[in-house]
Amino acid sequence: MTARVVGQDSRDDEEAGENVLRRELLMLGGVTLAGGLVGSSADPVTGPIEAVLVAAPERIATPGVPVLRRVLDRAWRAYADCRYAEAARGLPRLINAASVGRDDGVGEERARYSALLAQAYILSCELAVKRNENSLAWVSGDRALQTARASGTPSVVAAASLAVGMSMRRVGRCDSATRLLAGTANDLVRHARPTPETLADYGSLLCAASYAAAQGGRDGVALDLLDEAERAAVRIGGTSARTAGHRSFTPTNVDVYRISVCTALGDTAAALDAADRVRPHRLASAERRQRFVIDKARALVRHGRTADAFVLLRTAEATAPEEYRRPSVRALVGNIIQAPGPKPHGLYEMAARIGAPR
Repeated sequence: MTARVVGQDSRDDEEAGENVLRRELLMLGGVTLAGGLVGSSADPVTGPIEAVLVAAPERIATPGVPVLRRVLDRAWRAYADCRYAEAARGLPRLINAASVGRDDGVGEERARYSALLAQAYILSCELAVKRNENSLAWVSGDRALQTARASGTPSVVAAASLAVGMSMRRVGRCDSATRLLAGTANDLVRHARPTPETLADYGSLLCAASYAAAQGGRDGVALDLLDEAERAAVRIGGTSARTAGHRSFTPTNVDVYRISVCTALGDTAAALDAADRVRPHRLASAERRQRFVIDKARALVRHGRTADAFVLLRTAEATAPEEYRRPSVRALVGNIIQAPGPKPHGLYEMAARIGAPR
């Protein structure tokens, strides 16, 4: 019997999955160059996003919604695992194929292609945010929302509204973002008894609206929206409902948002109280867990506990290196360096690894 190297099975599984992805991407045809990177940027994340936004659809024979759905789901899984370059790699071909299918389709088939295309644009928006590319994020989000509305699928409209609201907030349009997000949330529950999935969309929109309001300095509005989101999570019960934007929604997710909202409002003690209630294993993905770590670290820095913030970041860095090379994390580590007092051991080494300012 041939001995197997420890870890070989998992590597073989990864290679098999990569081969399946490569075959399915080749079936899509469309706008990519050798190696899968297009656009003026050599960045493995923003390059494909630029290609998505500037290329006109090329006429191809689309392989059908089920194949496109598998490719999209695999890209979202890569995103959830903080493998952002992998998530972005197939977007140009995927969006090209979905666009052609949408344009050629009629009736229900056209609606299915539109919903899938909107979710691909949502992923494009989320990836652009990871690179602090706010203009790419807003264009991606706007395309997602227009396409989602054309699909007539409320859950996809909700997910696309989250993308647009996030993009608007990031460029300072906080009041407009709050109105869009809260308005979309109210539209979801206005006419019918909501399902757990509808409540998940509703609560996710209110959480995002709360953060936009906090960033805009509207303290009372922010806290009221967050409290309503918490009530929605309680109504769902102990289960985790998922949204069309591949997010889960539970009371734990509301507490994670409370960290950011309270930090934005200047109440870092309340932010850290919320952080203490969070059990990271209850968060649905590596990306959400790393976001929690970063949000808590930001609250610690604002609270004057820079050494604790650094220990938190350093411990988590190895598990998701792409997340810790984001511009916002570099800036956070730079803030720790600039803070008065002695510097924790290993701080400058981490700054060098992730490219943080010193």
